[in-house]
Amino acid sequence: HAATREMAEELSVVVGTLVEIGQYSTYGDYRTDSVRVYASHMNDRRYTIDGIEIQEAGWFSPDKLTSERRTRVDEAIEMYVQAKTQV
Repeated sequence: HAATREMAEELSVVVGTLVEIGQYSTYGDYRTDSVRVYASHMNDRRYTIDGIEIQEAGWFSPDKLTSERRTRVDEAIEMYVQAKTQV
């Protein structure tokens, strides 16, 4: 529910059913964060950024992503690829 709500609040996007495709943990600043990765299909790819938490957004194919990205992006893409091959 939180992921669906955040997509609506920060991007004005309505997503379909979310499917959990993976998870990982990050460590730092004396804390551990557990991150869950979801996939969903969207009928309408229009969005409006909130300008508060998100300053810029766009749709990109994985081979067109900037090299200036966190390694977690590649890990999430790999989770998605693996999930698609298992269905």
